[in-house]
Amino acid sequence: MGARGSDDHDLLWANLGLGSIRQARGDLGQALKACQDAAADGERLAKADPGNAGWQRDLSVSYAKLANAYRTAGQLPQAREQLTAGRTIIARLTKTYPDWSQWKKDLAWFDGQIAALSK
Repeated sequence: MGARGSDDHDLLWANLGLGSIRQARGDLGQALKACQDAAADGERLAKADPGNAGWQRDLSVSYAKLANAYRTAGQLPQAREQLTAGRTIIARLTKTYPDWSQWKKDLAWFDGQIAALSK
């Protein structure tokens, strides 16, 4: 697989966008499918280059988007599972790169989303 900007990377972001559009239109089944496809693309990229922090973060974003689609569909256990997976990635990135402020913000966001599901 190629570098950032590769076809797989572009497809991940296209699927995330498509998922958001379909979710906004109320087509939750197709929104979930697009987000699941994006997560699969992200998993492939992250596995192919585990040292690529950008691809790791992209995978966490795909999990967050998938969690949002699950939450909207009322599938809260699945939403929590995706948020936890995304949080795990961001926690690892934050530990590896402690000076990267965006990942600290991402970690706080994941923590807030997981806490909101626990209420």
